[in-house]
Amino acid sequence: MILNYCGVRGQKAVDFLADVLGDSVLSLGEAKERGVRKLFSANAYILTVPLYTGLSRSILQDIESTVFCGSKILYILFLSPSEIAARSAAKKIVSAADFVLFGYESIDPDKEGGVSAAGYMQLRYFSEYVRCYRPLNAKKDLFFPVRFLRTKPVPFSLTEF
Repeated sequence: MILNYCGVRGQKAVDFLADVLGDSVLSLGEAKERGVRKLFSANAYILTVPLYTGLSRSILQDIESTVFCGSKILYILFLSPSEIAARSAAKKIVSAADFVLFGYESIDPDKEGGVSAAGYMQLRYFSEYVRCYRPLNAKKDLFFPVRFLRTKPVPFSLTEF
């Protein structure tokens, strides 16, 4: 489930991600207005957050007041030019809810909401990363994803001990 906080500026990126993953998009702000306080997803949650002026306190309050059932795996897509801001915001979001952060990425769409070709490639890699998450694969190896998509994840085998 894609939980969207991005406005017009990030909508094309969110729509692309939803299209590639075949997942539904829910605006947590709209859900809050309708009185929805409990969500369920069997798949990983994907949170899309704008960070142009920093992490909004209202976003953290919405996350804190929502009960997330099902999967506890979280990926975050930040719309931000700042990697430092994304790292700091990811820590705050994870501490606001009972999630396990499996990864995050940041892209910087233009003012009209368009994403560059490189940005679309980042989104495609991000979606593949999300689609292939498996904390425990068929060989009983633990798989610990890493933060940067540019680095290949390293499987950790239980048989090595």
